[in-house]
Order: sequence, then structure tokens, then C-alpha cells
Amino acid sequence: MLAFRALHNIDLTRNLVASKQIPPDFAAFTNDYLAFARENETSKRYTAVDTNTQVLSCVCQILQIALSNEEPTDHTRTALEELAKSIAMRLFRTEIDAQEKIAHMNKFIKKGSLVQALVMDDTDDNVYLYIVAKVEHSEWFDGESLQKSFGFPTEKKNVWKSAVIPLTISEDEIHFGSIRIYTDNEARYWSKEFLEVVEEKSDETNTKTAFEAIDRVLRLELKKEHPRDYYVLRNTVIQAMKTPQLLDYNDYIESLLGGYVPEDRCVNTTFLKSKLLQLPEKKKFDTQFTTVPKAIVAHKKLKFEPTDGIVINVDGSLDDYKEVITACVDDQHRRVLMIRCSNPDTFKAFGGN
Repeated sequence: MLAFRALHNIDLTRNLVASKQIPPDFAAFTNDYLAFARENETSKRYTAVDTNTQVLSCVCQILQIALSNEEPTDHTRTALEELAKSIAMRLFRTEIDAQEKIAHMNKFIKKGSLVQALVMDDTDDNVYLYIVAKVEHSEWFDGESLQKSFGFPTEKKNVWKSAVIPLTISEDEIHFGSIRIYTDNEARYWSKEFLEVVEEKSDETNTKTAFEAIDRVLRLELKKEHPRDYYVLRNTVIQAMKTPQLLDYNDYIESLLGGYVPEDRCVNTTFLKSKLLQLPEKKKFDTQFTTVPKAIVAHKKLKFEPTDGIVINVDGSLDDYKEVITACVDDQHRRVLMIRCSNPDTFKAFGGN
């Protein structure tokens, strides 16, 4: 199969899309970007509803040319370059429109270049992957000419957005698999206007499914033996899911438990984190989605049962509840909870003056 990759510099400020040849020594550099896009576990899945759209149509044609040619010729190179340029131009026009919509908020689309590649899937010889990734480039002034130039950072290679498009061939027809898309922010133009694909699961479905799956694990692993840790972690998750944000699930679980100090030292946070990181595959939700608050009907709360017949419900928004409710042992060696009472009627109801 004819190997293929392309690089285009996209500059909105200069109204420019420029194709760049990839020399052998730079190919290894671009491999890092492609590897990130290919191996990144943070993504949202989309479906190719209409394969006649500009990007998907070009991808099909690129695969057909690659499969029908063993060695590159001037004709095939030109054809592939034109198709890749068409995809880059689609992104260029899409970003111009997107920039106009956010300009009044003093926001700017991140500058970068577009890397494209057609590769074989390592896990299946019958599947090809077309990878599209918008990658970071930096600007600087040349020390000799003092002219502004741009290039790629050698230390940290950032991928702003990517799409991994699986393709299979059956009876001479090309079929698209589930497309994995990663974005570094909530810019929907990448999937909607540029790639023109449709999400497999809505953000609302992802929010609801993810929370219910997390809550179930926390309930099974913590609620009975470690109730305080259960309610603390559950309330933290509720707060996150009820805050509109682009949520990278794996990163969120790392932040949730990475630095968490359990109330009960017996809690195994490493085991708990492992269980939670397995949930997207088990429960079939995306590892990247925008949280939808209305999908969460659960309320933050803390529930304690000090003795038979008495239940203490604490509003989860009360951050200093540990200072309001304290534990001690009285003179008769009985374990006692002391609750600070600011409501005079409640105080009187229990014999206070």
C-alpha cells in the first residue's frame, strides 16, 4: 500500500494555507503527533452519517488511491496532495467562520498546523486509520533577519484537536467505523462544521451514564464500611457533573483520587481508581464529553445513622460539617456526637433554654 502523510500550515491572520513537504528527518517528529492522536484514550465517538461530505469523501479517495498503487508516481502524489489540501482548506474556512463567532468575546482560535496520515491499524490488518490532527506551532523572531517565523516546539508537542477515522473495505465498498475525536476545548466546529459527523452518544447521556456508573462503584466499595469517604467523594463527583465543563474522564479520575486523603485509612484509593478507570469501556460512555447539569438528579448530601431510630442528614454544601458535628466520649465511656445548634427552636425542643 502506498504510504501517505501531509502537513499544512494554517494561518488565519495571514489568510494562508500552505502545503509543506515532510523531509525524512522531520517525519520522526510528526510521528509523535500521530502517535498521540492514535493512542489517546480521551475521546468522544462519532458516526459518519453522510460519506459524501467534503472531508470524508476526500478520505475515501485517498484510501482508494493508496490501495491501488504500490509505488508513488507524480500523478498519485499530485492527486493525494490535492485531496489533503482540500481537507486543510475545509478546516481553514471552518476556523474563519468560528473565529468570527467568538471575536466579540476576545477569544482566538489556537494557531497550529494540520497533520494528516493514512496508516494500517496495528490490531487489525483489514482496518486502515486516517488520522487528522491540528498541532501546535510557535512564533518567534529570527535572530539574524529579525523576521517573524514559526515552527514546532521540540520539547512539548501539543495536539489541539484530532480525529482517528477507521476504514474497512468490503465488496469494493469503503465503510467507516466509529470515529474517535479529541478536542482540547469545547469547540464544536471541529466535529460539526469541519468533519461533519454526528456524536454517537449525547453529552447528556454521557453525563448521566458516567455519574451512575461512578456512584455505583463508590456505593459498593465504600458506603457500608467507609460511609464518610463515600459521601465526600460522591458529593465531589456531583459537583463536577453539575458544573458545565469539558470533562476528560481519565484526567478527572486521576485528580479525584490522585491526591485524596481518605477519612478512613483502610480505603484503598489505588484499587478504587483502577475500578473507576475501567468504567467507560464497561458501561459504554465516552472518555471526553461536556457535562450537562440537568442530567444529574442526585443531590449532594451526607447521611449518618448514629443509633437506631435517628438519622442525621447533612447538606453536602456545608463544607465545615466536621466542625459543626464533633465526636467525644463522655464520663461514662459512651460515644457521643455533639452538634452545634444555631436554631433556637430546635435547641429548645431538646431541653435547651
